[in-house]
Amino acid sequence: MTVPPTPPLPRQDYAVSVALADAPLLALRKEKITEADIALLDRYQLNDWSGRPFDLASLLRLSSWWVNADKSVLFMALGGGAFEIPEMHALVCFGAKVHIECGGGGERASVFETTEHGTRITVFVSHIHIPPELAPRRDAVLALVAQAFAATLGAGTPGASGQLTVRFRRVQSA
Repeated sequence: MTVPPTPPLPRQDYAVSVALADAPLLALRKEKITEADIALLDRYQLNDWSGRPFDLASLLRLSSWWVNADKSVLFMALGGGAFEIPEMHALVCFGAKVHIECGGGGERASVFETTEHGTRITVFVSHIHIPPELAPRRDAVLALVAQAFAATLGAGTPGASGQLTVRFRRVQSA
């Protein structure tokens, strides 16, 4: 018996907020990608924004990702970000890859605002594809996505203040 896919949520129907002053729950750290990491890229089919394998020489020379201590959770920018092409990211968690697209089609991927209470950041996830095996954990996956963006945007660092909100416009599990 197959489980029907989770229907997409209406536009901006789901948002997760994280206080930037709080230590990120994931304890992700930025790490340069090394030759030892190539097996993880292959296992999770982490390719560039266009679906092509990364140029390994450039990747090893220039790229980093955000990982936890045992690399069971990793967050990586895949590229994109032109006017019509969304910024693309991958989150590996619970043994599977989640594909994330932000902005694109003329819409911004994120907005940074300075307020009297600190920085307010909104990340607009225009599309997220959660693989079927993670569908029962959809809310946990969306919370991990918000925590991963918080880690990459400076949450938990000394002096960080404000709020990060990640707005999910289209959540798909199929």
